[in-house]
Amino acid sequence: MLTRRSFAASLAGAAVAQAAGTRVFYDDFTAPTLDSSQWLVGNWQLGRTILGNTPVIQNSIAKLPFKTWNAAAGLFTGCEIYTKKSFQIGNGLEFSARVRMVNLPKGLVTSLFGYAAKGIYSDEVDIEFLTKQIANSPGLLPLSLSTYNDFNNNIGNYSNGKTHWSNYYSLQNYSAADFHTYTIRLQSGVFSLYFDGVFRLSWANAVPNAAMPMRLNFWAPAVSWSDAFDASLVPAASQSLAHTYYYEVDWVEVRSYS
Repeated sequence: MLTRRSFAASLAGAAVAQAAGTRVFYDDFTAPTLDSSQWLVGNWQLGRTILGNTPVIQNSIAKLPFKTWNAAAGLFTGCEIYTKKSFQIGNGLEFSARVRMVNLPKGLVTSLFGYAAKGIYSDEVDIEFLTKQIANSPGLLPLSLSTYNDFNNNIGNYSNGKTHWSNYYSLQNYSAADFHTYTIRLQSGVFSLYFDGVFRLSWANAVPNAAMPMRLNFWAPAVSWSDAFDASLVPAASQSLAHTYYYEVDWVEVRSYS
């Protein structure tokens, strides 16, 4: 994955209530298994992780598993789910999810994001939770936020403001172990973050414009992403010694302003 540039972001201006839009996708995971008519499961390598685990549905919660063992030496097994449908940004688009992360070790990443591949280019928007940063920030809930527009994956060129932008934003006196609703809004060339329905942050740098599916994943990054990597997280010596951790998702929703 990608190295993030860290800095202390602060909320400017008064909180603004989240607008409604029109619901175009919703899943509250009441079915006994992941709804294959709406979701696909990723099966590629991401960082030190081979994706492919399927969420466990319990009490209307989708629990995305991460396992500290994989048959390939030095790797873990993680999970990514993404909607079969891609959503046009049009006059505005929101991705929302109510999620929590309980008792996770350092060195993991969970996320809510959109991603669209365009040959060597890509568009993307991310809210990522880095368990290393969470553990190192008592009393705070740090979020890693990124936008990409026509980003050239062969070159990189991060934080240039045109094809990539990335910030940290910390929520005070909140815990990642509690369920909260996180919302990405893309509208009029602006990225906005909402937390429990209240506006927190926005910018107009490198905002994507391609249609994209909504995605959530759970994985362990490689050493190259120093903000997220932690050497204390190591693969188990055998499957019988492996631990399983979960990223819990209560519901997801996509809203359109078109």
